Amino acid sequence: IVGVAAGMGEHDLTDPLPVLWEEGRQSFHGTRTVFLTMRPMRPFLAQTVAEAMEHGYRISFHAGRVSLVVGNRTFNPPSPAGPWAWQGRPFPLIVPAWTQVGDVGTVSWRHLWLAVGPGPRGFLMEPVLLALHPGRYTAEFVFAPGPRAGGRVLGEAVATVQGRADPVQTSVRAAQREVRLPFEVPGRPGGQRREVGLGLRSSGRGSLRLLELRVYNR
Repeated sequence: IVGVAAGMGEHDLTDPLPVLWEEGRQSFHGTRTVFLTMRPMRPFLAQTVAEAMEHGYRISFHAGRVSLVVGNRTFNPPSPAGPWAWQGRPFPLIVPAWTQVGDVGTVSWRHLWLAVGPGPRGFLMEPVLLALHPGRYTAEFVFAPGPRAGGRVLGEAVATVQGRADPVQTSVRAAQREVRLPFEVPGRPGGQRREVGLGLRSSGRGSLRLLELRVYNR
């Protein structure tokens, strides 16, 4: 995350977030910060925004895929993992659902979840791309409480792993609050990262309200 301190020209060098905060304290005696975001957010930005909202930041504006997240406090943002900062570190990686997009469903800005009702079929959350070293991982999809409808299958959690022919998936059933999807990235320990996509499909048979995606190494 980089930005330009207030009062600087557009061609001046940018600084990482902690440096900007330190400059703000020295020059302006304040740390008011605004994140200008567009969905879908890369996991690194999504994690940073999630951490900011844990420290009292609020969404002050949203229109379409654009939103402003505003606050006054400093915090420890995640460190970037990988040369393109696709995600932060350490684990668990946490991606709020409202920072992503899908083929079906909408964001509830009041509750900050991705929701879809009965009928539409497709991705409620399009695959979130991560770059992960070889090893074993678990993706955990966290849902808000919804209507209890027995064991009806409402969708599937899906993991596609670079180098594997078939995706890994598991059913999402009514009344489940958390759905865990174990998957493995092939290769030698500490070897080259591979691209992993983690998404959630709706079957159209009921309502889903996705709060966040968590990824653990195990």
